[in-house]
Amino acid sequence: MPENTYDLVIVGSGPAGLMAAVYAARYKLKTLVLGKEFGSAAATAHKICNVPTYDEISGMEFMEKMEAQVRKLGVQIEYDPVTNIEGKQNHFVVATENAQILAAKKIMVLSYLS
Repeated sequence: MPENTYDLVIVGSGPAGLMAAVYAARYKLKTLVLGKEFGSAAATAHKICNVPTYDEISGMEFMEKMEAQVRKLGVQIEYDPVTNIEGKQNHFVVATENAQILAAKKIMVLSYLS
């Protein structure tokens, strides 16, 4: 397996991807979140009314808080769209738009691939 291999690469930087990253961090997995843009579509929402502990919160504020928590837990987040995922014998190879080639033991896809 390549030297710089992640335990988990999460494709998707919206609420689902960041929540998955929180749980991965709690289990001490070396995790990378890859997404097209900050917060995905949720960041553009005028208000969100279905988040526990908030009667309402703007999409931008919600995603800023989520991203801050994920980063505080030590998870790396990059805004570099995934262009290809290829399965190998014991890992996956992930290619991105900015020509990164990454390795992961597990992949979680929560977004459309570019």
